[in-house]
Amino acid sequence: MQPTPDEHPVDNPDITEVGLGAILRKAVDVRNTIGNPTQLLITRRTPGAIMGGFWELPGGKIEHGESPRDCVIRELHEELGVQVQLTQHLAPIVHTYDHATVRLHTFLGVLTDDSPPPQNLEVASHQWVTAGELPQFTFLPANEPILRLIVDQSMTG
Repeated sequence: MQPTPDEHPVDNPDITEVGLGAILRKAVDVRNTIGNPTQLLITRRTPGAIMGGFWELPGGKIEHGESPRDCVIRELHEELGVQVQLTQHLAPIVHTYDHATVRLHTFLGVLTDDSPPPQNLEVASHQWVTAGELPQFTFLPANEPILRLIVDQSMTG
């Protein structure tokens, strides 16, 4: 049986490989039990980091020999203290900044039933937001096309 693409380790010295988690949940509004919006977990980079202060999907660099899926699980636990169930691997996106070229491997997912709530362990802050709230935040440029895809596929309708 062949492994799926997200199970293969990634190793390209010219591109920084990054795993991201697009963690979704239904908002709970006891006043409105019909049509509660889907929310996305976003994080803010710490001030001292490269591109500090920008908002992003949580995640980080894929370690040598690590699969993108395993990276996302590890990074979300390190950054936010959460446990996630990843449900879908989106097509990777490549973006070039002045300082680096990154390939983003994004996974849709949810917190597991036994996950603690997110904590700011290695991020400046975190927030659950609806699609309509996303324009209020300044995201890393590489995250923009991923966010549009997530909104279109998973947060509307």
